[in-house]
Amino acid sequence: MFELASLPQELGEIVLQGIRLGSLAFRRLFTLTTVLAFLGLIPTVFLVWGANDTTSFDMPTLDAIAHRFISPYGGLLSIVTVIGLLPQAMLLKRVALAARGSAEARDAELRQALRVWPWMLLALVIYGLVVALGMMMVLIPGVILALSLMFVEYGVVLDGLKPIAALNASHNLVWGHWWRTFGLLLMVTIPPLLIISILSAALGISFGSMDDPVVHGRDLFKQAVLEMVFFAFCGPFYYSILFLYYHDLKLRKQPR
Repeated sequence: MFELASLPQELGEIVLQGIRLGSLAFRRLFTLTTVLAFLGLIPTVFLVWGANDTTSFDMPTLDAIAHRFISPYGGLLSIVTVIGLLPQAMLLKRVALAARGSAEARDAELRQALRVWPWMLLALVIYGLVVALGMMMVLIPGVILALSLMFVEYGVVLDGLKPIAALNASHNLVWGHWWRTFGLLLMVTIPPLLIISILSAALGISFGSMDDPVVHGRDLFKQAVLEMVFFAFCGPFYYSILFLYYHDLKLRKQPR
Protein backbone atom coordinates (compact mmCIF):
# COMPACT_ATOMS: atom_id res chain seq x y z
CA MET A 1 0.00 0.00 0.00
CA PHE A 2 1.32 3.43 -0.94
CA GLU A 3 0.63 6.51 1.15
CA LEU A 4 0.83 10.02 -0.28
CA ALA A 5 2.89 12.47 1.74
CA SER A 6 0.96 15.07 3.72
CA LEU A 7 3.97 17.39 4.08
CA PRO A 8 6.53 18.65 1.55
CA GLN A 9 9.52 16.37 1.01
CA GLU A 10 13.11 16.70 -0.16
CA LEU A 11 13.91 15.88 -3.78
CA GLY A 12 15.74 12.68 -2.92
CA GLU A 13 12.77 11.37 -0.97
CA ILE A 14 10.40 12.24 -3.81
CA VAL A 15 12.57 10.29 -6.24
CA LEU A 16 12.76 7.27 -3.94
CA GLN A 17 9.02 7.34 -3.31
CA GLY A 18 8.41 7.72 -7.05
CA ILE A 19 10.48 4.61 -7.72
CA ARG A 20 8.47 2.77 -5.08
CA LEU A 21 5.15 3.95 -6.53
CA GLY A 22 6.31 3.02 -10.04
CA SER A 23 7.19 -0.47 -8.82
CA LEU A 24 3.83 -0.95 -7.12
CA ALA A 25 1.88 0.32 -10.14
CA PHE A 26 4.20 -1.04 -12.84
CA ARG A 27 1.76 -3.56 -14.30
CA ARG A 28 -1.00 -0.94 -14.49
CA LEU A 29 1.24 1.64 -16.16
CA PHE A 30 3.46 -0.48 -18.41
CA THR A 31 0.81 -1.05 -21.09
CA LEU A 32 0.30 2.69 -21.54
CA THR A 33 4.00 3.57 -21.48
CA THR A 34 4.52 0.86 -24.12
CA VAL A 35 1.82 2.44 -26.30
CA LEU A 36 3.41 5.87 -25.91
CA ALA A 37 6.86 4.46 -26.66
CA PHE A 38 5.60 2.71 -29.80
CA LEU A 39 3.89 5.89 -31.00
CA GLY A 40 7.19 7.71 -30.52
CA LEU A 41 8.90 5.17 -32.79
CA ILE A 42 6.52 5.66 -35.72
CA PRO A 43 7.96 9.00 -37.03
CA THR A 44 11.49 7.55 -37.03
CA VAL A 45 10.31 4.47 -38.95
CA PHE A 46 8.72 6.80 -41.50
CA LEU A 47 11.89 8.87 -41.72
CA VAL A 48 14.17 5.92 -42.47
CA TRP A 49 11.66 3.72 -44.30
CA GLY A 50 13.39 1.96 -47.14
CA ALA A 51 16.81 3.24 -46.14
CA ASN A 52 19.59 0.71 -46.65
CA ASP A 53 23.03 0.54 -45.12
CA THR A 54 24.43 3.18 -47.47
CA THR A 55 21.70 5.74 -46.85
CA SER A 56 22.69 8.46 -44.42
CA PHE A 57 21.37 11.71 -43.00
CA ASP A 58 23.44 14.86 -42.54
CA MET A 59 23.76 16.12 -39.00
CA PRO A 60 20.78 18.47 -38.63
CA THR A 61 21.18 22.21 -38.96
CA LEU A 62 18.55 24.74 -37.95
CA ASP A 63 17.41 25.01 -41.57
CA ALA A 64 17.23 21.21 -41.91
CA ILE A 65 15.23 20.89 -38.71
CA ALA A 66 12.79 23.60 -39.84
CA HIS A 67 12.38 21.94 -43.23
CA ARG A 68 11.84 18.53 -41.65
CA PHE A 69 9.02 19.79 -39.45
CA ILE A 70 7.09 21.24 -42.38
CA SER A 71 7.58 18.02 -44.33
CA PRO A 72 5.38 14.89 -44.20
CA TYR A 73 7.57 13.78 -41.29
CA GLY A 74 6.45 16.85 -39.34
CA GLY A 75 2.82 16.16 -40.18
CA LEU A 76 3.12 12.57 -38.99
CA LEU A 77 4.86 13.72 -35.83
CA SER A 78 1.97 16.08 -35.12
CA ILE A 79 -0.60 13.32 -35.68
CA VAL A 80 1.28 10.94 -33.39
CA THR A 81 1.52 13.64 -30.71
CA VAL A 82 -2.22 14.29 -30.85
CA ILE A 83 -3.06 10.58 -30.67
CA GLY A 84 -0.58 10.12 -27.83
CA LEU A 85 -2.46 12.60 -25.64
CA LEU A 86 -5.19 9.99 -25.08
CA PRO A 87 -3.02 7.26 -23.51
CA GLN A 88 -1.09 9.98 -21.69
CA ALA A 89 -4.30 11.21 -20.06
CA MET A 90 -5.11 7.66 -18.99
CA LEU A 91 -1.56 7.23 -17.69
CA LEU A 92 -1.64 10.36 -15.53
CA LYS A 93 -4.98 9.30 -14.06
CA ARG A 94 -3.73 5.77 -13.33
CA VAL A 95 -0.66 7.14 -11.52
CA ALA A 96 -2.84 9.41 -9.38
CA LEU A 97 -5.23 6.57 -8.54
CA ALA A 98 -2.38 4.18 -7.76
CA ALA A 99 -0.88 6.73 -5.37
CA ARG A 100 -4.19 6.75 -3.48
CA GLY A 101 -4.60 2.98 -3.55
CA SER A 102 -7.59 2.95 -5.86
CA ALA A 103 -8.43 2.10 -9.46
CA GLU A 104 -11.03 2.89 -12.08
CA ALA A 105 -12.95 0.72 -14.54
CA ARG A 106 -11.49 0.72 -18.05
CA ASP A 107 -14.61 2.16 -19.69
CA ALA A 108 -14.84 5.01 -17.17
CA GLU A 109 -11.13 5.65 -17.58
CA LEU A 110 -11.45 5.88 -21.35
CA ARG A 111 -14.51 8.15 -21.17
CA GLN A 112 -12.72 10.57 -18.89
CA ALA A 113 -9.64 10.56 -21.12
CA LEU A 114 -11.80 11.35 -24.15
CA ARG A 115 -13.42 14.23 -22.26
CA VAL A 116 -10.11 15.90 -21.42
CA TRP A 117 -8.41 15.04 -24.73
CA PRO A 118 -9.52 18.21 -26.60
CA TRP A 119 -8.52 20.39 -23.63
CA MET A 120 -5.12 18.69 -23.48
CA LEU A 121 -4.61 19.40 -27.17
CA LEU A 122 -5.59 23.05 -26.79
CA ALA A 123 -3.34 23.36 -23.74
CA LEU A 124 -0.44 21.82 -25.70
CA VAL A 125 -0.95 24.24 -28.59
CA ILE A 126 -1.03 27.26 -26.26
CA TYR A 127 1.99 25.91 -24.37
CA GLY A 128 3.93 25.54 -27.63
CA LEU A 129 3.02 29.06 -28.78
CA VAL A 130 3.97 30.62 -25.45
CA VAL A 131 7.30 28.79 -25.26
CA ALA A 132 8.07 29.57 -28.92
CA LEU A 133 7.37 33.25 -28.29
CA GLY A 134 9.65 33.14 -25.28
CA MET A 135 12.38 31.44 -27.32
CA MET A 136 12.22 34.32 -29.79
CA MET A 137 12.98 36.69 -26.91
CA VAL A 138 16.69 35.83 -26.53
CA LEU A 139 15.96 32.16 -25.66
CA ILE A 140 16.07 32.44 -21.85
CA PRO A 141 12.38 33.43 -21.35
CA GLY A 142 11.37 30.41 -23.44
CA VAL A 143 13.41 28.05 -21.26
CA ILE A 144 11.92 29.58 -18.11
CA LEU A 145 8.37 29.25 -19.45
CA ALA A 146 8.92 25.71 -20.77
CA LEU A 147 9.75 24.60 -17.24
CA SER A 148 7.24 26.68 -15.30
CA LEU A 149 4.34 25.55 -17.53
CA MET A 150 5.36 21.88 -17.74
CA PHE A 151 2.56 20.65 -15.43
CA VAL A 152 -0.25 22.04 -17.59
CA GLU A 153 -1.44 18.54 -18.56
CA TYR A 154 -1.55 17.51 -14.91
CA GLY A 155 -3.87 20.43 -14.21
CA VAL A 156 -6.14 19.51 -17.11
CA VAL A 157 -6.30 15.76 -16.40
CA LEU A 158 -6.10 15.57 -12.62
CA ASP A 159 -7.68 18.83 -11.51
CA GLY A 160 -10.22 19.36 -14.29
CA LEU A 161 -8.85 22.78 -15.24
CA LYS A 162 -9.30 24.41 -18.62
CA PRO A 163 -6.11 25.17 -20.58
CA ILE A 164 -5.52 28.79 -19.51
CA ALA A 165 -6.31 28.00 -15.88
CA ALA A 166 -4.02 24.95 -16.03
CA LEU A 167 -1.20 27.03 -17.50
CA ASN A 168 -1.62 29.63 -14.75
CA ALA A 169 -1.79 26.90 -12.09
CA SER A 170 1.42 25.27 -13.34
CA HIS A 171 3.22 28.61 -13.44
CA ASN A 172 2.09 29.50 -9.92
CA LEU A 173 3.17 26.11 -8.56
CA VAL A 174 6.63 26.14 -10.14
CA TRP A 175 7.35 29.84 -9.67
CA GLY A 176 9.49 30.16 -6.58
CA HIS A 177 10.62 26.56 -7.03
CA TRP A 178 12.00 26.89 -10.56
CA TRP A 179 15.55 25.83 -9.79
CA ARG A 180 14.30 23.00 -7.60
CA THR A 181 12.14 21.78 -10.49
CA PHE A 182 15.10 22.08 -12.83
CA GLY A 183 17.15 20.00 -10.40
CA LEU A 184 14.49 17.30 -10.31
CA LEU A 185 14.42 17.09 -14.11
CA LEU A 186 18.19 16.69 -14.14
CA MET A 187 17.89 13.89 -11.59
CA VAL A 188 15.34 11.96 -13.67
CA THR A 189 16.72 12.62 -17.16
CA ILE A 190 20.53 12.56 -16.97
CA PRO A 191 20.92 8.97 -15.61
CA PRO A 192 18.63 7.48 -18.31
CA LEU A 193 20.45 9.45 -21.03
CA LEU A 194 23.79 8.17 -19.78
CA ILE A 195 22.50 4.59 -19.69
CA ILE A 196 21.11 4.88 -23.23
CA SER A 197 24.42 6.35 -24.44
CA ILE A 198 26.35 3.46 -22.87
CA LEU A 199 23.98 0.89 -24.38
CA SER A 200 24.20 2.60 -27.78
CA ALA A 201 27.99 2.43 -27.69
CA ALA A 202 27.89 -1.21 -26.55
CA LEU A 203 25.55 -2.08 -29.43
CA GLY A 204 27.75 -0.27 -31.94
CA ILE A 205 25.19 2.42 -32.81
CA SER A 206 27.05 5.29 -34.47
CA PHE A 207 25.96 8.91 -34.71
CA GLY A 208 28.78 10.22 -36.80
CA SER A 209 31.95 12.05 -35.83
CA MET A 210 33.77 15.29 -36.54
CA ASP A 211 35.44 13.66 -39.55
CA ASP A 212 32.28 11.97 -40.85
CA PRO A 213 29.25 13.96 -39.65
CA VAL A 214 26.56 11.69 -41.03
CA VAL A 215 24.09 9.39 -39.32
CA HIS A 216 23.02 6.23 -41.14
CA GLY A 217 19.35 5.36 -41.33
CA ARG A 218 19.92 1.95 -39.79
CA ASP A 219 21.56 3.59 -36.74
CA LEU A 220 18.68 6.04 -36.36
CA PHE A 221 16.27 3.11 -36.34
CA LYS A 222 18.32 1.07 -33.86
CA GLN A 223 18.58 4.05 -31.52
CA ALA A 224 14.83 4.70 -31.76
CA VAL A 225 14.07 1.05 -30.91
CA LEU A 226 16.45 1.19 -27.96
CA GLU A 227 14.81 4.37 -26.68
CA MET A 228 11.35 2.85 -27.19
CA VAL A 229 12.16 -0.20 -25.06
CA PHE A 230 13.90 1.89 -22.41
CA PHE A 231 11.02 4.37 -22.13
CA ALA A 232 8.43 1.59 -21.97
CA PHE A 233 10.15 0.08 -18.93
CA CYS A 234 11.26 3.30 -17.22
CA GLY A 235 8.13 5.34 -18.02
CA PRO A 236 6.15 4.12 -14.98
CA PHE A 237 8.89 5.38 -12.65
CA TYR A 238 9.31 8.67 -14.54
CA TYR A 239 5.62 9.53 -14.45
CA SER A 240 5.33 8.43 -10.82
CA ILE A 241 8.17 10.74 -9.78
CA LEU A 242 6.70 13.69 -11.67
CA PHE A 243 3.26 13.08 -10.16
CA LEU A 244 4.69 13.03 -6.63
CA TYR A 245 6.62 16.21 -7.36
CA TYR A 246 3.43 17.85 -8.66
CA HIS A 247 1.71 16.78 -5.44
CA ASP A 248 4.64 18.17 -3.45
CA LEU A 249 4.39 21.53 -5.20
CA LYS A 250 0.70 21.72 -4.30
CA LEU A 251 1.52 20.95 -0.66
CA ARG A 252 4.03 23.80 -0.63
CA LYS A 253 1.38 26.25 -1.82
CA GLN A 254 -1.08 25.31 0.89
CA PRO A 255 -1.37 27.72 3.83
CA ARG A 256 0.20 26.37 6.98
